[in-house]
Amino acid sequence: MINEIITAINEGQSFLITAHVRLDGDALGSELALYLMLRELGKNVVVYNQDHTPERYRFLPAAQNIVHDINNIEQYDVGIILDCSELARVGDEAESIGKIKKLINVDHHVSNNGFCSLKMLDAQASSTGELLFHLMREMRVNMSRDICTNLYAAIITDTGNFRYSSTRKETFWAAGNLVEHGADP
Repeated sequence: MINEIITAINEGQSFLITAHVRLDGDALGSELALYLMLRELGKNVVVYNQDHTPERYRFLPAAQNIVHDINNIEQYDVGIILDCSELARVGDEAESIGKIKKLINVDHHVSNNGFCSLKMLDAQASSTGELLFHLMREMRVNMSRDICTNLYAAIITDTGNFRYSSTRKETFWAAGNLVEHGADP
């Protein structure tokens, strides 16, 4: 499935990225890392969240670019729904977002019902940020300091600073690579 997701990213031109209501570090860090990656690839990208960014996450690179209103949903080739086990978790705009022609879901929750035809699901992963790290490595994209900072924030918050049982050796390997490329713990 990862190859189909990469193809959709390469072929798409206009992207909407979103995550669940009641935002946390994994949702925000994942959204912003993906936003920066897609911008680096020359794509048109909008990050939409129903809720405003909590104060403690406003330091994340590109957080100021998040919008809270969606206009002209038909302008998006691809919608990417992160850290959500079902479409309804994005909030009031779920029905509109569901109308985007190509939807991709990247998620690590065991409760995910597979609501998108294109999906990267792994209930063993510590976080959506860890999954995106693997996607970006597979795509061989430039892992900028800002992308690494966002992915590190995603991983660190969903692992409780590497204390939760979802932390595994792959989690530490991803975090180590992110620090090596500029994330500052």
